[in-house]
Amino acid sequence: MNETRPQPPVEREPPRREAPAGFDLQELIALLYRERWLGLAIFTGVFVLFIVYALLATPIYRADALLKVEKSSPSLAGADRLLTGLFSSGASTEAEVEILHSRAILLPVVRSLGLAVTIRSPAGNHYDALRARIEHRSLVLGHFSAPPAFRGRKLRLVSGADGRYRLLTRHGRLILDGQAGRPAGTSGWHVEVSRLAARPGQVYRITEARNGLAVDTLRAGLSAIELGVRTGIIELALDGPHPRWLAQVVNATVRTYLAENVAAKAAQARESLAFIDRELPRLKHSLYQAESRFERYRAQTHIIDVSAQTRAFLSEATSLEALLTALRLRIADLSQSYEPGFPLVASLLREERALEVRKRALRARIESLPLKQQQYLRLKRDVDIYTRLYMALLAKAQDLEVEKAGTVGNVRVVEDAVAPDLPVKPDRHLLAILGFLLGGGLALAAIFVKRALVHGIGDPEEIEEEFGLPFYALIPHSAREARSRRRKPRGLRPVLALRSPDDPAVEALRSLRMSLDLTASGTGTPVIAIGGPRKGVGKSFVSLNLAFLLAGSGRQVLLVDADLHRGDLEGWFGSPPVPGLSDLLRNGGDWQGYLRSRPEESRLRMLPRGTRVAHPERLWEGDRFGALLESLRAAFDVVILDLPPFLGVTDGFLIARRATVNLLVLRAGIHSRPEIRFVLKKLSQTGVTPSGLVLNDLGFGIGAYRYYRYGYGYRDSKAVKE
Repeated sequence: MNETRPQPPVEREPPRREAPAGFDLQELIALLYRERWLGLAIFTGVFVLFIVYALLATPIYRADALLKVEKSSPSLAGADRLLTGLFSSGASTEAEVEILHSRAILLPVVRSLGLAVTIRSPAGNHYDALRARIEHRSLVLGHFSAPPAFRGRKLRLVSGADGRYRLLTRHGRLILDGQAGRPAGTSGWHVEVSRLAARPGQVYRITEARNGLAVDTLRAGLSAIELGVRTGIIELALDGPHPRWLAQVVNATVRTYLAENVAAKAAQARESLAFIDRELPRLKHSLYQAESRFERYRAQTHIIDVSAQTRAFLSEATSLEALLTALRLRIADLSQSYEPGFPLVASLLREERALEVRKRALRARIESLPLKQQQYLRLKRDVDIYTRLYMALLAKAQDLEVEKAGTVGNVRVVEDAVAPDLPVKPDRHLLAILGFLLGGGLALAAIFVKRALVHGIGDPEEIEEEFGLPFYALIPHSAREARSRRRKPRGLRPVLALRSPDDPAVEALRSLRMSLDLTASGTGTPVIAIGGPRKGVGKSFVSLNLAFLLAGSGRQVLLVDADLHRGDLEGWFGSPPVPGLSDLLRNGGDWQGYLRSRPEESRLRMLPRGTRVAHPERLWEGDRFGALLESLRAAFDVVILDLPPFLGVTDGFLIARRATVNLLVLRAGIHSRPEIRFVLKKLSQTGVTPSGLVLNDLGFGIGAYRYYRYGYGYRDSKAVKE
């Protein structure tokens, strides 16, 4: 009878490993395939979320109108062609945009359309909410005005029979009764319901906000921008969920703006006309006096003609005086609307100072003429200047009278706002594309983050080079075994080695059987301990199928479920777990009556775990387990021990010390280097040196490509299974 001796620890120096050579496309494909379900779940969730939002989001429409700001006509007509071209002001589009957003324009719009009033229908469930959206249009307010003390407070309007209604406070106090189509009011309340087509008892929540808040809300949603550069075309647009309401608000804003523009032009014409009316009598009197002085001087001196130089001085002096007078009128006109620091006003003031300098220079040149010519020039200049100015003011007065009678603003409507048919938001096609891209990006990010946080080794070469242990088998992923576990069939669980002997995983287990035959040859009955770092690595799968393969080769095999905590090998043999190994170790007796078997393979026996105990580690420390193991070795050709996880309990280390062959089962891609290193260190401390490693569930990827790309499918599809 062979003895089972503890194996001394063997110190191994980990081999040096070269750094990986850059990016590996196969490793990337393997990672994506391994985490395909995580990526697909994240991608589907994000994409569906975007699609649901695109379908359920409230559509937002846009109504817009186009305005053209024309250049204003000159403020002073007929004075001089140079003045007309030099000082006629163009349209300031930026100023018009600011005017469109001003309170003077928006407040009349808010009052005329009742934009300060909001109407809501309370709903208790989804059906009521849908019904409220429909019935919200059944109430149309022609006018609603509350006392200042009630603005901003919630009120209730309850519909009655035959178009009657009651207006209540939030606490139920009656304010007034009314009839649709008739105005109603009392002590500061003015209410007119234009349309009420709701069932009796329908409640509407009405709130009238303060005008300032309503104006600010409208200003925030209303956009006015100039299209192009210096085109003078302004686009006025408003976004919202109600197309007809949007068009009404935009058109009302345009009408109010046009009315204000015309009113401003009319007021400017009235002010200019009043200024001219005050200046005309004084200018007429000055002209009369100048003509009288000139005629008296000519009669006294008998001067009929003057020299060409004097005529040139006269023409230049007259032009300068006309320019200065027109310029001062223009400055006075602009000063009514702008501050002295306004750029146009400042430019005119600089021009006025330049003309004054030219005037003083001309006066100095005139003083060099003879006295008679100087006096003649001065008198003639006054007559010409006053005549020109008087005629210019008369023409301007006539223009202003016409402008006052039929004032036309400098803004015209290019396009009115119409109710839009299609929403501008949400853009469902764009949301679908964004959902697709964002979902794919987040899925990839989650996969790479998971790999960074839980970096499992999946390449057998990396594990061999890192820890210096050989691989006895590389078991690929078996789709048939995965489907069998998901279905959880009743009765005897199917064994892959019996049901699908041509599966690639079974072929890998046959190579494991061959390696074990070479390892355990000449050592008597081998005791093979199969364990893993944690639960779920597939050690029971390896133990069970290896036992069936060994029994199929003609040997008597015993499979021992040594996991007294959560072992479940009895499910593959159709028997309860008790009595079993724990009962033998506690009570002793003949082990023959504790064994189980399957009808397909009589050479294989299984010893179940037995009754659960509180502290099973005590059962392994006595002599009873060693004696039982020696007795089993004498009766069987191979004994396989299915161990509990090494990192879960200490039982596995105690049992592995009595085995002749120790196999450490790893699952591809889930173990980190520190985890494997820690397990090997603990095994070495307890005197156990693993004979080799088994890499289980090697999925599609770099490992599968290198080791299983040729597959194990070389068989005759027409062969009859025995």
